[in-house]
Amino acid sequence: MTNNLPRFSPRLWLWVALAALLLLNYQTWMHDYGPPPQALTAPPAANVASRTAAPASDLGGRIPETPPTATPVGERAPAGESATAAASAADTPGTAPGAAAAAPRVRVRTDVLDLDISTRGGTLTRVDLLAYPQVKGEATPVRLENEDGPLSRYELQSGLADSGGAAYPTHLATWASAQDAYSLDGRDELRVPLTWSGAGVTVTRTFVLHRGEYRIGVQYEVHNGGGAPWAARPYAQILRDDPPTKRSMFNVESYSFHGPAIYDGTKYRKLDTTDAQDSHLSLDVRDGWLAALQHHFVSAVVPPRGTPWRFTLGVSGNEYLLSATGPEQSVAPGATA
Repeated sequence: MTNNLPRFSPRLWLWVALAALLLLNYQTWMHDYGPPPQALTAPPAANVASRTAAPASDLGGRIPETPPTATPVGERAPAGESATAAASAADTPGTAPGAAAAAPRVRVRTDVLDLDISTRGGTLTRVDLLAYPQVKGEATPVRLENEDGPLSRYELQSGLADSGGAAYPTHLATWASAQDAYSLDGRDELRVPLTWSGAGVTVTRTFVLHRGEYRIGVQYEVHNGGGAPWAARPYAQILRDDPPTKRSMFNVESYSFHGPAIYDGTKYRKLDTTDAQDSHLSLDVRDGWLAALQHHFVSAVVPPRGTPWRFTLGVSGNEYLLSATGPEQSVAPGATA
């Protein structure tokens, strides 16, 4: 590992915008408002009934790797070429499949969001939208990210990784929190730090939330106390179970698009997880974003502008994993960045 790589830049990593929970089409939502379907987060897919269910830990344990080459924007990856990493929880030191459910969680509450962050990986495992009840006049809010059941699994994962498979602060690693709960209260900004240490390196990842906003910023600070340069690449990804949903004339939600989508810097595109090419997506994208759509709501990962990021999609059974991976950056020995 040489020291000619660019150093970590806090500005570059600022506002990765994990879980940019944007609200779409508010007027239509109010027009259609009423009791939601039984599976609010279950996306419709008329042609996916033949897919077999994958183990819950399959895609969730993967860390995105940068392939040797990616398809330029405007082209499609050849069918059969996997764009998703093969690294799994079993290959990552200090991790085990299914550990997220047992790990302590940090509860975070603002005026518009109530969410859980797992200390295993710093994954967002629950996100409730406090201003939007599931049923008009009732108190239960709309829930996006969740681990409520095997058919509704929906997570926002992020971390720093390398290409060598060493212990790194990924979404499979164990992070520490000084508190088990954070609340915005009367402030305009809330900062939620998590820390990870290994091999002389300490990483602080801070989630930044603001009053009245659904955007969640992510900042990293890396202190390299080792004797060699330390390099890593940031990534963020959306894991979601995508079971078939039967369409009904009595349920407008069943006709809306539920699934992955990207903006490649020039155009918006919905992705078909049953398509041989879309399901192996691999694109280098600048000034784009990726998202999981759910009728009136969307969770999006918005990388910083001006830097190329690798977008990939992996599919296993009814689950999909939509990932964004940034360029590698390095921190010199004894430096903090």
